[in-house]
Amino acid sequence: HYTVTIPGVGAGNLGNVQVTAANSVSAIAKIKEWSISGSDLKVEVRTYHSGTGSLMDAEFNLLYTKNLTNMKGGYCWADLESSTSTYTPFRNGNTGSGNITSKKTSTGTYEVIVPNQAGSGNTILTTTYGDNNYKAVVGGWSSQGSDLRVTVYTYNSSGVATDAEFSFFTIYKD
Repeated sequence: HYTVTIPGVGAGNLGNVQVTAANSVSAIAKIKEWSISGSDLKVEVRTYHSGTGSLMDAEFNLLYTKNLTNMKGGYCWADLESSTSTYTPFRNGNTGSGNITSKKTSTGTYEVIVPNQAGSGNTILTTTYGDNNYKAVVGGWSSQGSDLRVTVYTYNSSGVATDAEFSFFTIYKD
């Protein structure tokens, strides 16, 4: 169990947090939850053994993004893990190109559409959210007209497709 404090974030739009395990092939890192304490952002991170699903100590990398001014990109917290209808995820942030949408296409498989971000210059990150040992991976992405279409897969620690909440981030370079 780890708590990361990001000072001075403020109480407005919380932005986006991504986390991934580092220096260990047997670890899963994920976000349990985040909250504001005064003007600081508190991020609860959990690390699990990828084979057993048990909590373990592990190194991780954390990325926090709040403002994408003068950049193309977007982020969201896909909080309706069982929704097969297209919806706008919670804490959706995008740079003037519209809202990101998400929907479940099958168990543990999601389609995320980022408007007006099509192209080959995308960097995409995703991590699961919640108090469990699930993990998320980017399955691939492609252009759909002018939009970016991303497939996200979520699994339990045994590698079985499992519905899960996830945090999503993309940044685009022309």
